[in-house]
Amino acid sequence: MNTPKPSWLVYNYGPRCTLVSAASGLKFLGCHDDIDLIKILEDRLDFHPRFGPSALNYISLGGYPPKLDQAIETAGFKANLKVRAKTRFNTSFTSLTTNFINTKSVAILNCIVAPGGKFNHSVLAYELDINHRILTTIDPNNGIITAYQWRNLNLIACITLISLA
Repeated sequence: MNTPKPSWLVYNYGPRCTLVSAASGLKFLGCHDDIDLIKILEDRLDFHPRFGPSALNYISLGGYPPKLDQAIETAGFKANLKVRAKTRFNTSFTSLTTNFINTKSVAILNCIVAPGGKFNHSVLAYELDINHRILTTIDPNNGIITAYQWRNLNLIACITLISLA
């Protein structure tokens, strides 16, 4: 039996797994379909249609938040949703748990190896089971939902947390 895919999922096309994960997360948090979130994100980032966003978009330079965080917040603002985005390279389970508990949040997991086994791929975590330290993720390539155990943290390059502000 096929599980119906969530209406907020934006499917991936080309090298946009981080962008479609961000757009899916914004829709999960309440953005509506009447705005092209992907276009806003592409325009705000150093995005190349063949290679995707530059790695520099994930890094804070000169005391400013990473471009990815700024782009996500801008896309949310243009869709009348106030969000905060924070990209981190060393996120603890406790830190992530606190954000999931205290605010409605999602997290883009930029994985070295994603739950489905794909290398250099982003998935969206949208639920958290604190007791078992499991994140429920969805893959924007195929809509497959996976329970991702936190002990696999070494397979995550960075996490972008998106929370309602």
